[in-house]
Amino acid sequence: MNRILRFAIFIHLAAALFFLAALAYLGSFARPMSDDYCETVQVRASSPLDAVIQRYEEGKWRAANRYSNLFFVGVLNFFGDANFRIAPTVMLILWVAGLVLLLWQIRRASAFALDNSALLLISFWLAFFSLLIASNRFQILYWRSSMATHFAPLVFLCWMLAGFLKLSQRANRLPVGSEAAFFLLSFIIAGFSEPPNTVMITAFILALAYIFLFIKNETRAPKLRLLSSMLAGTVFSLAVMAASPAAQKVGADAPALAAWLYRFSEYTYLFVLDELRSRPIPLAVIFFSAAIFFFALYFSRADVNARLALRLACGAPLVVLLLIAAGFSTSAYGQSYPVARARFFAEVLLAALILLEGALAGAWFARFGKKFVWAQPAAALLLLALAAYPLRAGWQLLRDDLPNYQARAADWDRREALIFEMAAQGQTDLTVYQMDGVDSTKELDTYATHWVNQCAADYYGVKSIRAISR
Repeated sequence: MNRILRFAIFIHLAAALFFLAALAYLGSFARPMSDDYCETVQVRASSPLDAVIQRYEEGKWRAANRYSNLFFVGVLNFFGDANFRIAPTVMLILWVAGLVLLLWQIRRASAFALDNSALLLISFWLAFFSLLIASNRFQILYWRSSMATHFAPLVFLCWMLAGFLKLSQRANRLPVGSEAAFFLLSFIIAGFSEPPNTVMITAFILALAYIFLFIKNETRAPKLRLLSSMLAGTVFSLAVMAASPAAQKVGADAPALAAWLYRFSEYTYLFVLDELRSRPIPLAVIFFSAAIFFFALYFSRADVNARLALRLACGAPLVVLLLIAAGFSTSAYGQSYPVARARFFAEVLLAALILLEGALAGAWFARFGKKFVWAQPAAALLLLALAAYPLRAGWQLLRDDLPNYQARAADWDRREALIFEMAAQGQTDLTVYQMDGVDSTKELDTYATHWVNQCAADYYGVKSIRAISR
């Protein structure tokens, strides 16, 4: 690896880290809103496990069947009100670290020649590009209720898959309790929401079929045992969510099988079409960044397996489309196109696919690099220039979003101080000033009977609360 390429990797890592750090800093201005009030009241009243059981049995809330997200909120609540501000940073760090560990284990399992700096770059790229193209980044990271439902399972799934790859490489006996541990982990992760659940089931079935048909060495047995445990835990999770009182209400209006199959196939097509139309520049940057990097990395190398690269390039889109369709199948069952926050899992899969396709294209064309001695340094310089893209994205966050986040947090803090002051004076029916919601999240309403206001009243320990325009 030449010096220019190493320098380009360093600059890209720094640029992606700058963007992610900017996102984390914005998270320090996150405040409770909408469902956050209701969930906090629930976990304050009892232990996280008791809160989950009570909500599940009552089935009043539309997401009462999702047991892991409320338990996760209950754990966060041990850190007090500060958890709203620290959770985005902690979850971002955990996700990037999980991606690094997962790719590290994929490299070990596949004997793929990739040095540590390149592995770090791909991990940071995947995190950066996924969050860059996210349809509703605010709800994914800064609205705790949504983050616990749609971002947290992705974070913990990376860690579980990394652990699976590490243990499944053992040719000897698995540690005692491994199958039970992975059954429990998959049950917990799949219980955050339905889309990750169905994606996990589909992915585990495909992986089991691949291992059963093509893996013939001594690691075949531990792989099958651990994957079977994870699949069983995920299926059991789906059964628990489907049997909940909340899910029974949805099931009463379930579409017919043919309509359901057509609907989630249509949703998958519309999602891909919309992403390609609305984000052509980011998607192109993903592809060409990976292609240029792998062209420079594999320049003039003779060990590129062109046949394997072609198989991956053709097979990966089919697998990713199937996984996206599996994730959308639950929205089709509920008869609605997935909302923006529920599409994040699909957006991560799409970003990973485009990165892979770009990497395969670059590695394939690198075979012909020896004919052009200037091609590698030119590619490295072009890659260095592309580092301006994540730097610009991070700068835009600080320039455009930071002032708004700071102003809203200060406004929210003043309103909360006013609520505490009125409550200390003995007032029980409060009227405060109204604030705008952010990215389709619901703020306090004019009517005290609105469910958000009722939860906020319980949150602050007053009889009622309403918000009016200033």
